[in-house]
Amino acid sequence: YFEGVAMMGFEKYGNDAYLFVCEDPIITGSAESDIKVYKVTSGCELVASTTVTDAYSDLGQLLSSDDGVFTYCCQGAIVKFDAKSAECTATMLDESIRGHVRGATFIGGKYYHVHSPEGSGYVEVLKIDVLTESVEQLKKFDVPAGCWFTGGLNIADESKGRLNVVGYFNKTEDGMFVEEVSVDVFDPEIAKAYADEVAAKNYGIDFGSY
Repeated sequence: YFEGVAMMGFEKYGNDAYLFVCEDPIITGSAESDIKVYKVTSGCELVASTTVTDAYSDLGQLLSSDDGVFTYCCQGAIVKFDAKSAECTATMLDESIRGHVRGATFIGGKYYHVHSPEGSGYVEVLKIDVLTESVEQLKKFDVPAGCWFTGGLNIADESKGRLNVVGYFNKTEDGMFVEEVSVDVFDPEIAKAYADEVAAKNYGIDFGSY
């Protein structure tokens, strides 16, 4: 009923439901990828589409859904669909932002990337806001001389906004293990987004029954 290989999301506006689908360039082998929006209230009707280039495999993250305008970050682009006008547009992110988003952790509406530039001697945790294309350094720590870092970022405690950098320092010359790495990073914005989400989910509770 629809064309595409990866479902981005399933959203509702008014009395209508919409399915967002994208193509995976790894599967299609193309530098371009189509984003398609189907109205699936009854049946499956293609209502809008757009194309992004310089794509990479990313199922997309919903950034906002204000007043029927659904904004996704998908395959290095900001994709917007306006349910009122049935228009879909895509704007490519700056190349440096796309580089940070690749493999980053999405939480609380932002992307978080642990990054150790080759030969830099340090590891940094970056917070990326794709809507404003801004990058903020949350944490920075040194790599021992003659070593390199390998690892990633885990969500340790979303309610407290705690992330955890985990990995290893290895010798540059032979790759042998030197030290295990575990560094906490806190961002209050993550905790606030989590609290807001919990409050929204519990909004329908009948507190009068307690």
